[in-house]
Amino acid sequence: MKIERNDIRDKINHIIADIIEREDSNFEENANLINDLEFDSMCYLELSVQIQREYGVIISAQEWERIKTLKELYDVIVLKLNTNEQA
Repeated sequence: MKIERNDIRDKINHIIADIIEREDSNFEENANLINDLEFDSMCYLELSVQIQREYGVIISAQEWERIKTLKELYDVIVLKLNTNEQA
């Protein structure tokens, strides 16, 4: 089963909106997790758990250090899902 990038974007945006307690989950793809969405270490931890639950994808601490924007996050999830499908 192929998961579309738009579906990932929408689901991740809803998860993030819940984490940062915002009504609106319509975030720009270039939104910076720290500067624009005010992510802290607890937000990253909660998001990591939700991503693992939703997609079975684990994002390492080293990967999180390189992920600055929502677009980069979506891309990592898509890449991991596509890699897992081919395994």
